[in-house]
Amino acid sequence: MTNHPFPLFFFEHQTKSLDALGWRFDDPILDLMEQINQKNLAPIFRLERRRVGATHFVGFIQVANESIQILPKIYFKGDAESPADSPEFADAVATASFNLMVMLGAVLNHPLKAKDISALRTLKTNWLEMMIRMFAVELYSQCQGGLEHQYISRQESLPYIKGRWLVEHSLARFALSPTQFDLVVDEFSPDTLLNRIFALTIQELIALTHDLTNLQLLHQLQNWFSEASPAPHSIVLDLNRVTFTRLNERFLFAYQLARLFWERQILVLSDGKTRGISFLLDMNLLYERFLSWILGRYSAQIFPREWGITHIIFQSRGQIRYLGKELEINGEKPVFPIKPDAILFQNHRPFLVLDFKYKTAPASDEAHGVPQGDIYQVLAYTKALKVPRAVLMVPASQSFRTVRKFVFDDVEVRTIPVDLNQPLDQLDILVRELRHSFMA
Repeated sequence: MTNHPFPLFFFEHQTKSLDALGWRFDDPILDLMEQINQKNLAPIFRLERRRVGATHFVGFIQVANESIQILPKIYFKGDAESPADSPEFADAVATASFNLMVMLGAVLNHPLKAKDISALRTLKTNWLEMMIRMFAVELYSQCQGGLEHQYISRQESLPYIKGRWLVEHSLARFALSPTQFDLVVDEFSPDTLLNRIFALTIQELIALTHDLTNLQLLHQLQNWFSEASPAPHSIVLDLNRVTFTRLNERFLFAYQLARLFWERQILVLSDGKTRGISFLLDMNLLYERFLSWILGRYSAQIFPREWGITHIIFQSRGQIRYLGKELEINGEKPVFPIKPDAILFQNHRPFLVLDFKYKTAPASDEAHGVPQGDIYQVLAYTKALKVPRAVLMVPASQSFRTVRKFVFDDVEVRTIPVDLNQPLDQLDILVRELRHSFMA
């Protein structure tokens, strides 16, 4: 496998030639990419004869000495189209990585605090290292108050009585040697399910990081969690068995980051022997959840007061509705299910439909930066819900930077640009922009 400086970067939808990458047409990394495409429900990479392209998935893949990171084009400094060894490209990588971490924190319902932002802003590197730093700093901070401990029952045979004596069991086993006792001992131990997950995550991240500070933090954490015994083969089941109470809820965000790492990774083999790993996020889904979080959290500041919005139902909590009905001999049944990203209610009746699309159309598109198919889709939503207005929210682009309004008979569709190319930790600016767009 060809070795490259760590790491090699793509931005979403960016295409590079094999010659520019220094890869041969039979390079094992291409087999790895093909494996990832096959294991995922949607293609992660566009593999052409002499070119390789990224799609809307972002993340990283790593195998042997080869590492590729894919970033969204949400940078607020630098230029993704500059040469890879230029300061402008490095700035684009750092700021896109930072914004990606802000979005992740938001969708996990943990907006970044000052300490998180400070730690990430000083980390002039890629988003994988930023994610590791966020996990390590958060877990390190919570461990200052001690690790989670629970009473764990263990069965032991001892020459003295300690804990609960299993009398019948002991008499059966040690009738001829009454100096031994079978006992159940309750030990206040840090070897809990949650700590075992943390210990295994720390172990995996130590193998991935190339940042000295991250490595130091992880090694310190590894020492603290040394009494926890990780179980790699049951990690998926263990993630679903963890429960949180008021005694351990301070570890929830660190657990969510660890869970995200395990659930979004795909283990692959490069050449049948070399272990490879990929961690991938769907930017379409991340964008939808980020906007849902902002609109839900700041609805009073964003939507005009005169609208009288009583509540919002987001896709994750809404019921499926149907566009039409199919006539049958015995009656009719609903067909063509629809599920808008959000519905605003006025006096508890549907008032406005919201749809979030992480894409833009070519500048030549008649809808001026908005794919026409998405306009047709929101029109279908308005018909099914019997509402006269809809809003389509898409990322701002060179061809789409102002609010546009379209009228279709008695339905108004508004398209709103969402500027992600700014520091997303300064949410007051984005909230102000969205309020202005809804009032325009």
